[in-house]
Amino acid sequence: MSGLQLGIIMSLTALFLDIIITVPLVEIPKGKSYESFFTSPTLWILVFINTVSVFLWRKLNNKKTPV
Repeated sequence: MSGLQLGIIMSLTALFLDIIITVPLVEIPKGKSYESFFTSPTLWILVFINTVSVFLWRKLNNKKTPV
């Protein structure tokens, strides 16, 4: 699996957990909504940083191990 695919899967997993845990238990009691949470530029910057970090880590540490 490529680093980009892995990064996207990890980011989608985090977003799914935000949908089912973070927004209902943290944001909605504060008076915010799903829309305000998912339109926040900070969230998407963090998703991008996570995806790129996983991609770069995988690319830099993709050493072949002897079998």
